Amino acid sequence: MFLVVLKFPFSLFSRTFSSNLTCVTAPSNSAFTSDPLYMDIDHQRVNSHLTFRYAEDPIVTEVSRLNSFVSGGLRVLVRGKGFNSIKTSLPKMVFYRIDLNQTVTAYYGVCHIIQ
Repeated sequence: MFLVVLKFPFSLFSRTFSSNLTCVTAPSNSAFTSDPLYMDIDHQRVNSHLTFRYAEDPIVTEVSRLNSFVSGGLRVLVRGKGFNSIKTSLPKMVFYRIDLNQTVTAYYGVCHIIQ
């Protein structure tokens, strides 16, 4: 199964129940162009009336807190530009920890866009 946007295939990330798919976008070589969404399921094209648009990548210029407590709950202020393109999505920060055995653990935090 493939979800295709602007002729770039998305990877299937997860399937929830029978009605939801979460896909990961492929890189694009251009921004601000729109094309219709469609899916290829078992070599069958399923068209959609929806369109998708790539926007410029946000640029991070400053992070106000570079550490936190293990229990979490502290705010991390991220400054930069281009965040207006992510107003309607739910961005996440990912922190990686590598222990002495080279085991990588990822910690996810939900971000809120503050105007």
